[in-house]
Formats: sequence, C-alpha cells, structure tokens
Amino acid sequence: MKWVGVFFVALTVGSLFSPSTVTAHPFTVDQSNVVDVRPGGFSIPVSGPIGQEFRPTLHSLDVVELFTSTPAPLPGGASLFVDIRQGTIGGLILGTSSTVSLPDFFQGVTHFDFPSSVSLVPGNLYIIEARLLSGLNWTVGTTVFPTYPDGAAIIFGERFPGIDLWFQEGPAVPEPSTLLLLGAGIAGLASVIWRRRLP
Repeated sequence: MKWVGVFFVALTVGSLFSPSTVTAHPFTVDQSNVVDVRPGGFSIPVSGPIGQEFRPTLHSLDVVELFTSTPAPLPGGASLFVDIRQGTIGGLILGTSSTVSLPDFFQGVTHFDFPSSVSLVPGNLYIIEARLLSGLNWTVGTTVFPTYPDGAAIIFGERFPGIDLWFQEGPAVPEPSTLLLLGAGIAGLASVIWRRRLP
C-alpha cells in the first residue's frame, strides 16, 4: 500500500513538469463568422493590411482561428501570426499570437494561440489582423455573404462593409489547476507518512 502512495506522488509531480504536446488549445467561441467559407479570399501580402473587426461579449481571448490557404502552384509553406488591435487596423496592438507554420498547399482552419490572455472590454471594437512572417501569396478566406453583424473585413487597410473574414475567437477552456495536482500529490505523501507511523 505504501508503494501505491509513492507512485501517486511521483505521477502527480511528474505531470507538473512534463512538456505538453497539445498545440491547439480548446476554447470557448465568443465571436465568430463561420458560415459558407470562400477559400482563396484575399492575399495577405498583396491586400494587406488585412483583418476583421469584432465586438466581444467576454473579457478576454486566448485563441483566434482563421481560414487560410495558398493558391497552387506556389509551394514553400508559410509562417503566420495574428495581432489583436484596438479600434482600428492601425490601433494599439494588445496581443500577438504565437507563430504557426503551415505546409505547402495547405487549405483549412488555422488555429492561433496567444502566449497570454488578451484583455478586452465587452462591446468595444477590436481588429484581428492577419500577418505573414514568411511565405508566398498566402490568403485568408472570407464568407460567401457578409454574415457578421458587429464588424466588417479590413482590406488594403480600409473597411469593407460588404465583406467578412471567416473567423472565430474566444478564451481558452480552463485546464485542471496545477495547485489541485500539487495538493493531490501532497495528500498522497501525507498518507504515506501517516501509514509509516502506524504501529
């Protein structure tokens, strides 16, 4: 029985320091426009600055998803990231996502995680700006009809009320607390010590 407690403590402590292999964190969708995506859309290097306005109802975001692709026959992959700007496409940058590397001829939903939560004021206007770190003519997809009521796409740095990007944003789903794991490990260790003191 003593070894069961020791094993539980070792497993708990090990889980605190083991590297995570999860790259796409689950999140709660706050604002989104995901109806009838139109692949191809607008080129980030040609049509930029490019982005999407949104008005959150929640107080933070940790994740943004866009539909991205590269038109054939332009191989080479790409590295992309997104900025969250306040008010306008030239506004203050409130947060920058981690860079995402995509393979040649990729087409699909691209998940951008932020290294720390971006604080937002519900109801205020913000911009998701798509940024190309490296790669060729990479594009962001739009929806067939403008279906997002609280904003519009930004193309060539200008607001286009008849266009919306395909997007989702929101805060990360809380993961099990590190303190809870640590507390379980301490409880297991206390159990081992208590059992050793029994006559």
